[in-house]
Amino acid sequence: MNPAATWAEAVAQELDECFALVADPTKAVPMRAYMKNQFEFWGIPAPQRRQVSREFWPRLKAEADQPRLLALALTLWQRPQREAQYVACDALADFAKCLDTSALPTLEHLLAHRTWWDVVDTLAPHVYGPLARACPAAMRPVLDQYCLHPNLWHRRVALLHQFTYRADTDAELLFAYCAANARHPEFFVQKAVGWALRQYANIDAPAVRRFVAQHPELAPLSRREALKRVGG
Repeated sequence: MNPAATWAEAVAQELDECFALVADPTKAVPMRAYMKNQFEFWGIPAPQRRQVSREFWPRLKAEADQPRLLALALTLWQRPQREAQYVACDALADFAKCLDTSALPTLEHLLAHRTWWDVVDTLAPHVYGPLARACPAAMRPVLDQYCLHPNLWHRRVALLHQFTYRADTDAELLFAYCAANARHPEFFVQKAVGWALRQYANIDAPAVRRFVAQHPELAPLSRREALKRVGG
């Protein structure tokens, strides 16, 4: 085991011990059900999970470079309890400045394994988003590929990576990605198209209304989500 992996396993084991102390099996049942029984849970609500995990954040700030941060994410991704993957996403998001494009193979591994909307919706705006801001020239062809990727979660990342950009949103890119996925049959892609457009409507509602009017092929779900706050 390399040094980064050894460090990550030690941190993960300490997290396991802390979570075991506050686990609630009765809460785990509805949490599993909400996620369609795809994952096991400790039964720890999000506020409590963050309170416990963020006790480790000073240690991560002091010790975690990119190799250690990515090793920790990979280690937590292997844990059966879903809360571990949430901690991995939170750590990657909060320390996204540690990452550069050499992190992409690890991030792609996360997208391809034990992935559903719950983790993608953190990774897209809070990990891929900052990475695309920091390395726009390198990330643009990557996200262009994601936009048409066979894996629907890659597409969702491409669609939602600008979710926090607000006035800095590249509208041309956003509309291009939405148009490329207008006919996609998957619910989670259709929803992402609508959400991305609805978010940008807070900045330029007329542009979103025009885009929707010019693309009758948009899925009804995407159309409803896009126009939910602006009408049209």
